[in-house]
Amino acid sequence: MRFKKRWQQVRVFFSLGILTAIVTACGHQQPMEKLQFPADENFPFLTLEKTYTGKVEESGSWGSRLQRLLAGDCPQMPLHRPTGVAVDSMGQIFVVDMELGRVLRFSGPEGDCHEVTEFGVDVLKMPVGIAITNQAIFVSDVDRHLVQVFNHALEAVGTIHHDNFVRPSQLKYDPVTQRLLVVDPPSHQIFIFQTDGTFMAALGGLGTAPTQFHFPVSVDTDETGKIFVLDGLNRKTKIFSPELAWLSEFGTYDRTPGSFGFPKGIAISSDGYIFVSDAAFGNIQIFNQQGALLYFFGETGWEQGEFMLPGAIGFDDQEQLYVVDQYNNRIQVFQYYAQP
Repeated sequence: MRFKKRWQQVRVFFSLGILTAIVTACGHQQPMEKLQFPADENFPFLTLEKTYTGKVEESGSWGSRLQRLLAGDCPQMPLHRPTGVAVDSMGQIFVVDMELGRVLRFSGPEGDCHEVTEFGVDVLKMPVGIAITNQAIFVSDVDRHLVQVFNHALEAVGTIHHDNFVRPSQLKYDPVTQRLLVVDPPSHQIFIFQTDGTFMAALGGLGTAPTQFHFPVSVDTDETGKIFVLDGLNRKTKIFSPELAWLSEFGTYDRTPGSFGFPKGIAISSDGYIFVSDAAFGNIQIFNQQGALLYFFGETGWEQGEFMLPGAIGFDDQEQLYVVDQYNNRIQVFQYYAQP
């Protein structure tokens, strides 16, 4: 009896210890090395702040998972092929996973394990792009040839269609003009809608003229409402007025810095610089609006600050740059600093 009582006490003590360890382990993410670009400058362009990683968890015993928790690892939701990322007004991160046909919402205090909520699995087949307003979440679906609309309770509430949609992909909501821009690469067009789904205009068409595109892959807008289209197979960035008039363009196909190999994503900083991800170079290039290369960072690889097929990119309100690092199954987040 005395042995049995002592064993029960040990079990209770051990269980409480495990519970405390799990709570502690889930409360904090592992610290990451602080990288800056350039590495040896007093005024860097960017610093690497955080990584949302998607390592696929191997099936394992409860004990092996506990061991990972005790080591200080946060539980992870697996990312299989991220293709889009957006941030809402509360700082929650939304990541589109094309392969699994879902969207993941990461929420939680900064520095803690994030609560992860998935949605859209019942209505999405092959989602690619995402855009967020205060009223709705828009997710493109290339297999269903439409844009699915969700409310902020993560419920599907409608769709946006167009007869000329082929494979709608990356999305951009422009708060200046309150328009939703939909990139459709195979149709060589950018479709423009009101947020209630009312069609307004289409920009582009197949060709090499200034107002035409050849497989556009991404779009962004600046604080004046100007539209920046990354024209993929023409290897150009084309700039349009809010009224859709062509203003200028730059870019050429080459393997040297300042040119484009396989451009994938475009984002405009608040000070007007143009960031372009390039899957061929495995980097991000920064241009002014005249097309002069200011800086580039990253290279092909698996380490922090390196990329394997970087795709969609975008800024939040805090000038943090989110990079979809597709074949590393992660989102890398960089803080951008305006230069003195």
